Amino acid sequence: MLASLLTPRSIAVVGVSVEPHKVGHQVFVNLSSFTGKVYPINPKHKKILGHTCYDSVLSLPDAVDLVVIVTPMQTVEPIVDECIDKKVGALIIITAGFAETSENGKLIQARIAQKCATHDIELLGPNTLGAVNPYAKMNASFSAGGIEEGSIGLISQSGAMLTTIFAEFQSRGVGCSFALSLGNKAGVSENEALEYALNDEHTKLIAVYLESLANPREFFAFTKKVSQKKPIIVLKGGTTSAGQTASLSHTAALATDIALLQAASAQMGFVVVETIEQFFETTFFVDQLLSPHARGGDVKHSMTEGVGDGKHHEKTSSTAISLPSNLMILTNAGGPGVNSVDLASMYSIPLATWSSSSIERFSREIPRVKPANPTDLLGDAQVVDIQAALEIAQLDKGIESLLLIITPQAVTDIPGITKLLIEKYGSHHERSTRKPIIASLMGGEMEHKYVQELRDHHITVSEYANEGIEIFGWVNHMRRAQEIDRSAVLMKQLEKALQGNTQSKIQERCHFPLQTGELEEVYILLENYGFTLPRAAIAKSMSDIDTMGQFPPDDVFPLIAKTANMKLKHKALVGGIVKDIFSIVQARSAYKQLTKFGNRVLFQEVIENGVEAIIGGKRDAQFGPFIAVGMGGSLTNVLSDRQYIFLPASQREIRAACARTKLFTQLQPQQKEQTILAVERFARLFNEHPEIEELEINPLLLVADKAYVADVKVTLFPKIDSPLSS
Repeated sequence: MLASLLTPRSIAVVGVSVEPHKVGHQVFVNLSSFTGKVYPINPKHKKILGHTCYDSVLSLPDAVDLVVIVTPMQTVEPIVDECIDKKVGALIIITAGFAETSENGKLIQARIAQKCATHDIELLGPNTLGAVNPYAKMNASFSAGGIEEGSIGLISQSGAMLTTIFAEFQSRGVGCSFALSLGNKAGVSENEALEYALNDEHTKLIAVYLESLANPREFFAFTKKVSQKKPIIVLKGGTTSAGQTASLSHTAALATDIALLQAASAQMGFVVVETIEQFFETTFFVDQLLSPHARGGDVKHSMTEGVGDGKHHEKTSSTAISLPSNLMILTNAGGPGVNSVDLASMYSIPLATWSSSSIERFSREIPRVKPANPTDLLGDAQVVDIQAALEIAQLDKGIESLLLIITPQAVTDIPGITKLLIEKYGSHHERSTRKPIIASLMGGEMEHKYVQELRDHHITVSEYANEGIEIFGWVNHMRRAQEIDRSAVLMKQLEKALQGNTQSKIQERCHFPLQTGELEEVYILLENYGFTLPRAAIAKSMSDIDTMGQFPPDDVFPLIAKTANMKLKHKALVGGIVKDIFSIVQARSAYKQLTKFGNRVLFQEVIENGVEAIIGGKRDAQFGPFIAVGMGGSLTNVLSDRQYIFLPASQREIRAACARTKLFTQLQPQQKEQTILAVERFARLFNEHPEIEELEINPLLLVADKAYVADVKVTLFPKIDSPLSS
């Protein structure tokens, strides 16, 4: 996968220019260090930069693996046709002006993509910065150059963002294993890039910037597979909008792209950061953790050998990623320390405790300091005190990582502390003997000099303690990603879900198990999957109300009445519900009131003292089928309590999602089990009924050892005729 694109033996550039300010010139200059053959193509010149220039792709004397196109948009498609005839392995179309600018450009891009797919040509772009592989000495881009070898795989939808990343990497002395600017993603998307990263021997960590997902379900499946061996850090652009379109259901109302992506990250094992600063600092810190000389860096490998054949070779870790599982906070200021502990709890970061031998060492070496977490070294702490605390922590086997918070008090020796940290934790030091540390120098502008000095020595620094906690929070998320469910059965279900083709989906939707979506039909379906329904009857006329008078009042009342019109999605908002019905007279009045929504009215027994939950399912056009669970009824949108579960999901994933809800804090053990059981039944139902676009139980009333479906909404996909039937 992507061998011709990222490990080519020969490269041709169409549109090379002799003018230094032109993109074609910069691309060719960047290829000057490439060890394979390079061919400039421009019919206007005989030679460029000492290389023989050719008129066209077809005039090249030899076969070529990769062709980079930097010519005007209207010339690109004929060049692609030449590449097909030449049997080129990969194409990078740097040229812009396609789907991102016009309908005509969109059509041309689609034709190019189809041609490349038909002829098995790896296509990057169009509208891309290009591709970089430092280990192959290949910079097939118009970036500024100077990109060093490293262990971070870079995938960016935006070329401008990738140049920003390159600049930051260069300033920190950090390299990458490969970099891809995806551009319009007509061919190679983040999914193919992730597959390459998984099998690339040089890539230990993957940093991704995306503004959209080409195929979210495929992305989730890949991240679940890849994140077991290589952490994935995602920065998502385009997460806000001026306004959300009103939704027909509560399930979808809070399901924004970023909410779903965050939910998927917990289930699939990748990390979503919120800012470019978090992206850089988390990436650099994790890169240090995974470097060969870092903690847990002695990882055994198995690899498939191969030399000089132009193919990509695999070297995959045989052990899981080793990341710290707890944190000790040291500080010279009590307030930031306490605040950091609160934040650590919010991020579910386990806090370390001092061993008895460490406590004894404190009493001997720093007797005025009480060892706790956080450990307050006091405002007048000297360099020698900080050094002693760090050494005690270093020797304590129960402590796995450190956050050192320093505030600039009158007697604080910031230069001395900086020197100490560089001596003990700098890049020259054998990191396999030192525990991971983040230093937080909270002094604003006056500390910038020391922040930069520490960063120059590859020590992670934050200017505020909360930023350090955030980084440890992401690392903790990555560590927990190793524990997510990747059972063989679940992974096979994920693969099967991705293999469904359009024809099978059409056939499924031509033969609905649910035909009308009317209330009686939906109730039968729910009962077939084990759901419990309150006693109820549907009145279609006033005479049906009189029938209720034949039973003793104690057996019937109190009741609640609702319109049975399934097209009405928000009954309570429009007056589609009448409560507190204690007699036939009141039942008649309720029926009369509700007939404005249709002549079918549901009368239902009242379930007392139940905790209200919501379980909803939606088949999203981008993200595929997912379930939402949380607090329901009147609190549905007030508390915004939602956890999302993407299907297929295991019982373990369902339990984990339910446990993260605010709902679960209100439930007794029996009610928790009933909730989990209801979500499992719902997941099975939703999986097995592809004709349902949206389904929502709200509220699900949790009473002791029972869960009642008090109300339900359903939306079916429109029926379509099978193309096979005509």
